[in-house]
Amino acid sequence: MNLREAQGHISEAEVAVSTAVRQLALGGIAVFWVLAGGSTRAPSADWVLLAAGAGLVAALACDFTQYAYTAARWRCWVDGKVRAGQSDPQADIEDGPLRGARLLWWGKCVLLLVGYAFLLVAFVGTGFLD
Repeated sequence: MNLREAQGHISEAEVAVSTAVRQLALGGIAVFWVLAGGSTRAPSADWVLLAAGAGLVAALACDFTQYAYTAARWRCWVDGKVRAGQSDPQADIEDGPLRGARLLWWGKCVLLLVGYAFLLVAFVGTGFLD
């Protein structure tokens, strides 16, 4: 396996994780809504459930911000290269423009786990498992 193939595998895995984070966060928000009693009225919740909801919403916000940041950053980088007359499609690309996106990727993963940990605590606190 060469470096290009490895980068392709990494990219595929990151996309799969991003999709899973998005789906799990939305599913967790639905569970939050049910546990908070929000089927016919506005939900009310204790601090544990609110922390779970905040973590899940923050994970979605990181997901959106990661893609928006990446798109804007790459657009600026490509435009700068074109203005400088460097339009060779085979040119090497430095990794610098992706550092912020990588932090946001890890942030959404951690926030999802934190949100689900609080959701689990809230779920156990309902007495449903007794």
